[in-house]
Amino acid sequence: MKKIFTLTVLALFMSLSAMADWSLGNLAYNIQEGATVRMSKVMKSGIKVTFPEVTENQYSDVTMNAVLTPETGDAIVLEGVAGTYQDGVVFKDFGEQLQNDMKYTFKITEFIAGEGEEMAWEEGSEPTLTFFTKTAERKLKWDFINTTDDITAIKASIDNNEGLWNPSSNDRFAIAKSYDYEEVMLDANTILPITADLYIKCAGDQMLVGSPSNSSYNRLQFNGKRSFLIPDCVKGDEIYIKATRAAKKSPWLQVINGECEDGKNEAKDSVALGSSNVTYKFIMQADGDVQVNVNNACLFSIEIIPGNVEKKKYTYSVVAKDPEGNILKTFVPETIGVERDVIKGNYSYWMKTADGKLVTYGTKGNPFSYSFTLQSDTVFVLDYTDTQKDGVVYLSEAEDIEGAVICTNANSEIRSSNCKAAHFEADTKICTLQPGTYKICAVVFDAQKTTNYIAKFNVGETAYELAATSTNFTEAETSLIEVTEPTDVTIAAGGDDKTGLDIIAIYASTDSPEPEPGEDTGINDVTVSGNAKAKKMVRNGQIIIVKGNNEYNAVGSQIK
Repeated sequence: MKKIFTLTVLALFMSLSAMADWSLGNLAYNIQEGATVRMSKVMKSGIKVTFPEVTENQYSDVTMNAVLTPETGDAIVLEGVAGTYQDGVVFKDFGEQLQNDMKYTFKITEFIAGEGEEMAWEEGSEPTLTFFTKTAERKLKWDFINTTDDITAIKASIDNNEGLWNPSSNDRFAIAKSYDYEEVMLDANTILPITADLYIKCAGDQMLVGSPSNSSYNRLQFNGKRSFLIPDCVKGDEIYIKATRAAKKSPWLQVINGECEDGKNEAKDSVALGSSNVTYKFIMQADGDVQVNVNNACLFSIEIIPGNVEKKKYTYSVVAKDPEGNILKTFVPETIGVERDVIKGNYSYWMKTADGKLVTYGTKGNPFSYSFTLQSDTVFVLDYTDTQKDGVVYLSEAEDIEGAVICTNANSEIRSSNCKAAHFEADTKICTLQPGTYKICAVVFDAQKTTNYIAKFNVGETAYELAATSTNFTEAETSLIEVTEPTDVTIAAGGDDKTGLDIIAIYASTDSPEPEPGEDTGINDVTVSGNAKAKKMVRNGQIIIVKGNNEYNAVGSQIK
């Protein structure tokens, strides 16, 4: 993107009028001589003529006549354009007559000031400006991983001593210069190319550009608040931006005059960014350059679909599959969608296969939600992997259990399986176990990241506790449970809006039985309260750590 600079004309234009004995002095334009200027800029800003040597308001009102002549075609006559000698004169309202990729010559033919004092020029000696028009060459799709531009601009910057190679690494180039959004343009005139082997990082007053050491550098990263422009958009255009957070502190993305269904503010033009890569669709509500504001954001791709382009229709479905390729669940049956639709939904951290294996998908700490962009007839697949736990006899999201109360803390949606967790205000039966040996595993949700919350499962008369840790998404598992007759399993009342259970599974275990209640395990290396050692025992199926006269649970919280 070329900026519009001010050019001072170095000729002194003397009055040729018998009615006045004064000069205009040096003239200046808001367009650089010989520059290539985007048509939208000329249409918006026009051509401004100023008089830099003016020191006082010698003439409060002035009028100028001019002619704008294309290299081919008819001239555009501009007459009676008013302004002041102090502020200059702006020629505009001719934008619709401009032609793309054209050379223009702008000539001032007459200047009228004061009480009708006039200045004219002989043909061929008029103050003249030449420039070229060009519509921005938007890259309708910019994928920061797969672009193919070379590093010519980087090498040229080095040759011009505009930056230095990082002395600690030859694969990164630091440009010590402050960039504004007009220079960081995402079009064919981008000041530095974003390519598969370049990493651009906007931080403070510098850009870091270099070959990545791993795939995480295939992105445009903005630390702090930054802005850039996407030029010449039209109302109805759809802008797709794939983004994630660059830091945890207030990461967001805003497209001015864009509307997004995920927008949280009144204008629906701003979205909060999470730790997953998500594609956000913004529909433009006005014509013109689009300013994109970001804070602590990483961008992976930008795609613009013109609003007047007819979109194709595709069929799609969303399914989960086990490690053998069998369908575990159909999230979305075969459906007809429109090209570039963003398909979203939630999924479970754990699922059970037909033969009772516990399988898993997703990463703890990320929202358990999928997001796909429709580009062809597609079956979108979530491939689950084996947890090595077999013989699952019970599996349920906590929120699906009758009597559950949803945890409404905002973090529960981000952290929890299927984007929900729940607590229980009364003891709640969940199943009946038949004779055998089992283990209960669950995810304990604690938005406060404390070690105070304990979820209690009662198997008959025996209580088994699963404790939260300093993460807010804790996988925990009981010791071996031996059942000799049909026995009910209940969840004890507990939890609140910020603490609860996420997902629960019970599976048949062939592990060796735990020691009898009260029996010393002989393990003397358990650390409690600093570096002290203690003995580990099992009482009523629970691990108890004993040090002197004090007892602690499995996570080190004192219980006696």
